[in-house]
Amino acid sequence: MATYLPRKTPAQLEQLTRDRASAGTVDPVANLSGDPVWLYHGTSDTTVAEDVNDDLATYYRDLGADVVYDHDSAAGHAWVSPIGPGSCSVTQSPWINNCGGDPVGDMLTHLFGTVRPAASSLTGRLIQFDQNDYVPGGNATSVSMGNEGFAYVPQSCEQSSCKLMVALHGCYQYYGNIGDTFMDKAYLNEYADTNGMIVLYPQATASGLSNPRGCWDWWGYQSAQYPLKTGPQMTAVVNMAKAMSGGTSTPPPTTPTPTPTPTPACVTASNYAHTTAGRAHQSMGYAYANGSDQNLGLWNLYTTSTIKETDPGYWVKC
Repeated sequence: MATYLPRKTPAQLEQLTRDRASAGTVDPVANLSGDPVWLYHGTSDTTVAEDVNDDLATYYRDLGADVVYDHDSAAGHAWVSPIGPGSCSVTQSPWINNCGGDPVGDMLTHLFGTVRPAASSLTGRLIQFDQNDYVPGGNATSVSMGNEGFAYVPQSCEQSSCKLMVALHGCYQYYGNIGDTFMDKAYLNEYADTNGMIVLYPQATASGLSNPRGCWDWWGYQSAQYPLKTGPQMTAVVNMAKAMSGGTSTPPPTTPTPTPTPTPACVTASNYAHTTAGRAHQSMGYAYANGSDQNLGLWNLYTTSTIKETDPGYWVKC
């Protein structure tokens, strides 16, 4: 993408990933071995440089993934779908283009091995739930996520177990901007109906100058931990996926009956000790509480702070 900063090479990014895996902040790199990865880049896409996607393909291949990379389409910067309302080469709202063919089917075939043909008409239902229930701290807008989340549930999945697909919309494609267009035109629901697949559609949202386009946090606008397991948005999406896997085909009610929880204990220690214990992290000489990213002051043995864990991996000042 357009930036004045030098791009890291795939080798540098691979080493960064291995370092983070060794530290436990991302899962083991070995988990990628043999995993299917499907990448797509249109020749009319001027938003993301093709070199960036080329490097991404190299990155995943070097880490052992089974990569298929489609970069011959004339698509603009968009999700490409057989029922997309936009012409192939444009980059404009709602950023869902029709380039002929069925790249969604190609993607799912690579991910799952084989798929049944997409349904000609839908029989499932799109449900809405409260994303605040899954965000650390309970405030979705504080981490640039919308209050509403969605999931498409085929009829067959209401009484039996199904695969789960998590579909993250692109910038500007959040519910508050284009309504349910992404969920309606991405062509995932049609395959969900015939292939025993629930589709989870988490929602980001615009937030002032830091995220005016309603993008997911893929560059650190909201949290320095954005790519880690402790990243607030990452944590929220994982919480949703866990809820979907909790023995029911739909998320828990949006207003669950609260259960008593013990008052979190406050921990006082040096900021250095907080980071070594996994309660905080450091950046540019300062310590920040994990989860909330609250500034705790200088990162050293002499500056102390008192914090508590209000949710797993989410620490705040007492």
